[in-house]
Amino acid sequence: MGRSSLVRYAQLPQTAQRQIRSEHPHLFKASRTSNASPHAEDFGHLLMRHIPHIQKGYRPLQGRKIAVDYALLGDFPIAIEIDGYRPHGLSLKGFQNDRQRQNLLVMAGWRVLRFTIRDIRNHADACVQLVLQASTTVNQPGKHMGATG
Repeated sequence: MGRSSLVRYAQLPQTAQRQIRSEHPHLFKASRTSNASPHAEDFGHLLMRHIPHIQKGYRPLQGRKIAVDYALLGDFPIAIEIDGYRPHGLSLKGFQNDRQRQNLLVMAGWRVLRFTIRDIRNHADACVQLVLQASTTVNQPGKHMGATG
């Protein structure tokens, strides 16, 4: 079978998708309410312990369906995004959408911190510290991340 004969699930007609779902439910993680990684969920709980006012699933841009994983609101808002390979890297469309989302956020005045699943799995505390550092640095006039003095 040649590569060109492969069809993505999303390209199948709705009736075929329903049939596959009913015949092979084990292929679809129906028990999970979101496609978030358990590591992302744990990291979110860790963030909320350190930063109780953090917002989960915040929609920063009116009129758009964009939601960030976590948000710190204020004069200099910060979006915290957790990027897993599966939802963000397997398709050109997903890759492009992530870049467009980030550009829209930056143009609206948001700072965006991105962490991979590996980052939060292996270095969760360091990632939280980076968020804390960013939140205190951006909210101090005249202070910029990386600046010394």
